Amino acid sequence: MDAVWSLEPHTRAKHEILRRYLEAWFPIVKRLNPSGLNYIDGFAGPGIYSRGEEGSPIIAIRTAMEHVLPMPDISFMFIEKEEDRAERLREVLAERFPELPENITHEVYNDEFGNVIGRILDGFDAEEKVLAPTFTFVDPFGYSGFPLDHLKRLLEPRGSEVLVTFMASRLRRFLDEVHERTIDELFGSSDWRVARELSGEQRTQFLLKLYKKELLDSTPARHVMTFEMVGRHGNTIYWLIFATKHPKGCQVMKEAMWKVDPTGSYQYYDSAAGVRRFILDEDDPEWASQAQDEVWNHFRGKQVPVEDIEEFIAPTTYLWRKRKILVPLEDEGKILEVEGRSRRRTFPGGCLITFAP
Repeated sequence: MDAVWSLEPHTRAKHEILRRYLEAWFPIVKRLNPSGLNYIDGFAGPGIYSRGEEGSPIIAIRTAMEHVLPMPDISFMFIEKEEDRAERLREVLAERFPELPENITHEVYNDEFGNVIGRILDGFDAEEKVLAPTFTFVDPFGYSGFPLDHLKRLLEPRGSEVLVTFMASRLRRFLDEVHERTIDELFGSSDWRVARELSGEQRTQFLLKLYKKELLDSTPARHVMTFEMVGRHGNTIYWLIFATKHPKGCQVMKEAMWKVDPTGSYQYYDSAAGVRRFILDEDDPEWASQAQDEVWNHFRGKQVPVEDIEEFIAPTTYLWRKRKILVPLEDEGKILEVEGRSRRRTFPGGCLITFAP
């Protein structure tokens, strides 16, 4: 295999989402565990592309180093099963970061993702220790090597999250008996076999929805989001799937995704490379009235804390903007009363909101 290869536009967009998310994740999660954080890159690659562009391992470390606020101890774990790529990654890390701050350490593992994660988690269990908050980036070329059970265990620590490249379009071609064990591990069940009775896009969508369902039902994740990556010829290459336990994680990830796709359709098309601007324009968001309608229809006649509304918005495609969503509802008389605030048209944390019936 080639140790390095060309950087595709959709990969650049994926890295942009990763970078923007980590910029927010590092300082947010350090408040949960000031003593340390973990970053795991499950299919790390060589760390560089054919024209010298930086890969995800370099982007992750640089994001932590360039943050203006003091960072806690951060352990970066890069896993790459191909020996030549793992060795190239070690060389690139040494070249790009000849001297690292004392709070940042990294290690490259030349092994399968499942093997490394299994050893690490089993070791923590044996010593009755708890893994520090961990962000795991699972970015394979295929669909094997990252069992759902490992993602479940990685998501258990407070503040931990997972971002997965899910290649449903490729997976749908390999649903035969030869691949049953691998796909059982991927989904954590055999429910995917129903897809054998489907074909084309229907099969792809079934696999995507099932994987999202398994993440919600079988792991500690409470929210799952997807971002579609579409190639130059209109074909879906893969989906980014983000799993988190907290609505704040969804909010931050949506902010990162909107920077890559300000249309709000949560897609990135290679044909738009060089044209699309990574800007979020909120002057007249098309989604605001739709978000208002969904909140109103869901909560009408109820009294709920504002956090319940944030939780409701978290897995949707809408950004959590209280002034864009709640203020218009109050102005229209759909919000009758707000307890726990000092002035009208504000919705501080902990306030109780009564919706009209």
